[in-house]
Parts: sequence; C-alpha cells; structure tokens
Amino acid sequence: MILFSVFFTQTYWYNKARVLEVLVKKWQGEDPDSAEMVMLEEIANQCPLEGGKGVYMARGILAEYSLEETLYDDLAKCTPVTPRVARILNSKISVYPNPSQETFFVKSSSLIEKVVVTDLSGKLIYKNKIPGHQIKISNQGWLLGVFLNEK
Repeated sequence: MILFSVFFTQTYWYNKARVLEVLVKKWQGEDPDSAEMVMLEEIANQCPLEGGKGVYMARGILAEYSLEETLYDDLAKCTPVTPRVARILNSKISVYPNPSQETFFVKSSSLIEKVVVTDLSGKLIYKNKIPGHQIKISNQGWLLGVFLNEK
C-alpha cells in the first residue's frame, strides 16, 4: 500500500512522532506517564486541519484512559480559519489515473510545494520538490497498492 502526501507542516510531523512514541510504549505494556498525558491533551485539543492525524490518534489514546466521554469542538478550534487552513480547504487535489500502471499525475488548484510518497511503514518511496500545479510521477518498479490522498 502506498501513502501519498502533499507538504505537511512541522506541527503535523511533531504531533505524529510524539503520539507514535506513546503508542510504541503502550504496545510494550507501558501506560503513558503524566507528562505524556499532558502532551496528548495538548495535541488532542488542536485543530485537526493543522495538527493532522496525530490529533485524532491522541484523542483515541486519551479515550482509553478517560472515565467519561470527551467531545472536541473542531469547528470552534479551526475558526477563525488561518491562511494555511484556508489553503488546505480550498485546494482541490486529485491523483489520476487511479489505478496507475506506469505514471500518475498529482494536480491541485493551489501550488504543490513538495510531493512525498511513503509506504505505510514510513519508508520513503519518492520525494520531489518541483513546485507546480500538476506533477507527473513515474511509479515503474513500485509495488502494487492503493493510493491514499492526504491533505
């Protein structure tokens, strides 16, 4: 399976890395300590459009340790819309053809600054910093898989 992503902020990667560290400890049988719980709460309370999947992952971990249900008001967290969030919401990203045999295109109404393709384990498959609104990528020699479009 191939994961397709287009330019993430440092916040996105920071959140994901910190939450994955807690998950690894959890899988090893250790519960998060108080500092990690505070960090998870800080991440869980971010706007998911800026904080990325780490926000949802942190919320999931916190739900396992909470006695009551916590509701997150993402509409309020993501308002007012920051320029970055507005750009994400307004960008229409398409990846085609899908499925692809030899090449595929990434097209966006906003400028694509960087294209990174990794497998689900995080192994880098492709990286390119050629800015543009449409980018042609050769996938010859890649394993067959499903492409996920992630903003």
